[in-house]
Amino acid sequence: MPEFEPNSSSDRTLRKRNMLLYNEERSNPTPHMYHKHSPNYQFRSQLSNGKTNLNTTCSLKECLVVPYTSGTVEYILMVNQPVTTEDILNHLPLINTDKSLVYAVQILDYYPSYTIKINYKFTNKESSWDGFSFYNVQTPVLSVYSWYTTYCSSVSIVSFGHIPLSRAGYQFYSIENLSISSSALPILLPYTTGYKMFYGCIHFSPIQLQWNMSTLTSMEQMFYGCTEFKPTVIEWDISSVVSMNETFMNCTQFNPFLFSLSNTSQVVTSKRTLKGCSSFTTDIRSWNLSKSTDLSEMFYGCILCSVDLSEWSVLPTALHVNFNTNSSVILPHVWV
Repeated sequence: MPEFEPNSSSDRTLRKRNMLLYNEERSNPTPHMYHKHSPNYQFRSQLSNGKTNLNTTCSLKECLVVPYTSGTVEYILMVNQPVTTEDILNHLPLINTDKSLVYAVQILDYYPSYTIKINYKFTNKESSWDGFSFYNVQTPVLSVYSWYTTYCSSVSIVSFGHIPLSRAGYQFYSIENLSISSSALPILLPYTTGYKMFYGCIHFSPIQLQWNMSTLTSMEQMFYGCTEFKPTVIEWDISSVVSMNETFMNCTQFNPFLFSLSNTSQVVTSKRTLKGCSSFTTDIRSWNLSKSTDLSEMFYGCILCSVDLSEWSVLPTALHVNFNTNSSVILPHVWV
């Protein structure tokens, strides 16, 4: 088989389409209607805030960024029963919107361990494609996460090969036995949402997760239910993040030695961010949530946490119902 010749059918590619991006459409076309090759061409990327779909309009230059034209994604599966080559080919975690992503798959080793290498290239650097995800937001019935949870005792990602993550959230949704190499650094394109990125990844427990988070628009429920999530150091620039609702909720072992979030000026809601983090004791007085309008239940159930937040700069009018219930966190003085 020639290099990069896809060994999955075009029909499979079509079935896996995730139509996140689309042209501006008008019921009555006018001479000013947007066209793909015109300077004012725009499209919308469909994101989620957990409740409704948000349509964010962005320019062609900002959103259609393909930083590399080729590469290799590599991951290793440990399965609890034999699986066929066709099973693996039908469950590749690649979501794309057109034929500009051309790939060939190598499946090495045999039961119970399979090494999968996806060699890919882009045939059109300005194509609207989505990226790497185990969950198809637009057509969840075609998502592959349940297959990995059912058949795999572990999913270990060795390299993203500079492939972008899907911009639509849910990227590793419910992959219970997930691990990611510390050297595997995916591309996070502008307007990427981290909504439910690692939701329900129970055994996900990196020592570090030093990804560039600066392009994320949301961290809502990003690590929700990751009960073994316990990195030692977190230093993230979250300059584009608007929501931190339930980001670490029920991460019962979460207690980093250093927890630094810079550029939090866009965060407007941080409800239940650390709720249920029963082991959490980390000092986060350096955080700046002065624009957050809702901090309700933020430390609810953080039974070991006694950090003094009396000097925290927060909005006097911010909602803070049950902010420190079942914890010893000291309230900001503006609420007392």
